[in-house]
Amino acid sequence: MSRKEFVIVADPEIADLIPGYLAKRRDDLPRMKALFEARDLEGLRDLAHRIHGSAGGYGFGDLTNIARDIEYAARDGKADDVSRFLDLLEEYLRLVQVTYE
Repeated sequence: MSRKEFVIVADPEIADLIPGYLAKRRDDLPRMKALFEARDLEGLRDLAHRIHGSAGGYGFGDLTNIARDIEYAARDGKADDVSRFLDLLEEYLRLVQVTYE
C-alpha cells in the first residue's frame, strides 16, 4: 500500500462523523494488539470483523481491506500475517488523510 492510498475522499454529508469514526479505530488498535499478544485470535477476529463491516460505509476502502485481512488471518491462525496486518493498520491510522468532495 503506497502513501497515495492513505488519502481518502469522503462524502461531505458525513464529514462530522469521520473524525469520531477514526478516533474509535485508533482506540481499537491497542485493544487489537493486546488481544493478539494474549493470543485471543477469536476476540481479535471479532473486532476486525466489526471494522471490516463498518469502514466501507465511511468511505475507507483500504481500512476495510486491512481489517478483512486481519479477520481472515486471525480466523486461520496465521499469527505472522496478523502481526504484519496490525502493523499496516497502525501505519494507515497514523497517516490517513481525509479530504471532502
